Amino acid sequence: MHKSKFYLDHPDDLPLDAIGLSGGIRFALYLVSLLPFVGFVIGGNYSLRKNAATRQLGRRLLLYAFVLHGFYLTCLCPAVLALAFRQ
Repeated sequence: MHKSKFYLDHPDDLPLDAIGLSGGIRFALYLVSLLPFVGFVIGGNYSLRKNAATRQLGRRLLLYAFVLHGFYLTCLCPAVLALAFRQ
């Protein structure tokens, strides 16, 4: 099997609970990912792991971050600017 330098840590077929990413930890990751750019960093890191379940979690976090930043840039930022510069 080819060993890429981009894949890290755990064997391929362990579930998330077996590698220490149980439900509470996953919830905390999604909660922390609400902060700008944190979701990209965490999701990018986890999407490069060797374990398939961890890669899937990383891809979900990246998708979550893209959607969230799309909402920030198209809805939230214009609303805040409109309220800030209202006369």
